[in-house]
Amino acid sequence: MLGYVFRLPFAMRLNFSLVYALLVVTALELSLDLGLIPSMVRFDKSFAKIPLDLRIVDLDGKTYLATAKAESVRRDTVRHLLEELAKSKGDGAVSIRTGEHEVTRVWPISGGAAILAQDVSGLDHVHAELEQVHAELLRDSEVLGAQVQVAKALAGVEAERKLVDEIEAALATSLSRAARILDTLPEGPGHDEKRRREVERARMLVAYSKRKGSLVLSTSEDPELNRDRIVLIANELASDLRAVGIDCAAAVDLPHALATSEMSTLYDCIYDFAFVALDTKKPSLLYHLGTRPDGTAELRAVLESDDDDDLLARPQAVELERTLEARDVIFVLSGDAGELRLVVRVRLGDDA
Repeated sequence: MLGYVFRLPFAMRLNFSLVYALLVVTALELSLDLGLIPSMVRFDKSFAKIPLDLRIVDLDGKTYLATAKAESVRRDTVRHLLEELAKSKGDGAVSIRTGEHEVTRVWPISGGAAILAQDVSGLDHVHAELEQVHAELLRDSEVLGAQVQVAKALAGVEAERKLVDEIEAALATSLSRAARILDTLPEGPGHDEKRRREVERARMLVAYSKRKGSLVLSTSEDPELNRDRIVLIANELASDLRAVGIDCAAAVDLPHALATSEMSTLYDCIYDFAFVALDTKKPSLLYHLGTRPDGTAELRAVLESDDDDDLLARPQAVELERTLEARDVIFVLSGDAGELRLVVRVRLGDDA
């Protein structure tokens, strides 16, 4: 080629293309023989250097290539791997456990399969640790579940205790007043009218206690009362008042359910107002239950009697005002001769 470049006579008489091709082929063959370029002749040696326990087998299970780290595999194991691979219908690799800490995977290739054995002792160790953690978490979960059950039971007991205390607080005063009235009834023929009024007052306290206890129990079972139940309570209350000589009528206009705690507070206010009626002549009481646009429940009650004096100035009305202030409600109490009017609104979120 140098002679051709320098135009030497002997080079110019040769076939340059043939000479060039011979030189290139010779250089390639020398490179392959010397290992400068990888060749298929040395492919088995290159495959053997792969740092994996890997072998290539044909469809009969005969090993075609294997790495230096590949250990001998029993033919029945290879056959079993190929059978499992055939069952998978070419869906991908198939893995089976072939040792205590060894998993063997087989992949389909053209004319055979590739078998790879992997040491999974590290994974098994991690799995064992995870199993231990999982067992501990299950135990902790069981303990927490037991604690939750105990907490629920304690909460139930506490709720029952509070309910008993609430019923006792709601009824203790009324029942003690009724007992006091019965113990101090006047004797003698000239006190018949006074005895009758006091007995009616005691009877009214007993009726209040019965209905109040029912309302307190309803609060624990159902936090809301629908309109039908409120109408029933209002009619029962009116019936109780008529039984003690108070001409009473009730009207209920509620577009939605009312909280049991709110109804309980309004119930107390109605009876507070009714006790004033006991000390009037021919009392007539009308009350209305409804709601305002802001969602507050409202009670409107009117008491009319044959008395000539201003009912608002009576000591019973003053006592009623103090009682309503203690109930933490918004109210307006007004009146004149023979008439007393009350407007009560329960505060939002009031639990009285």
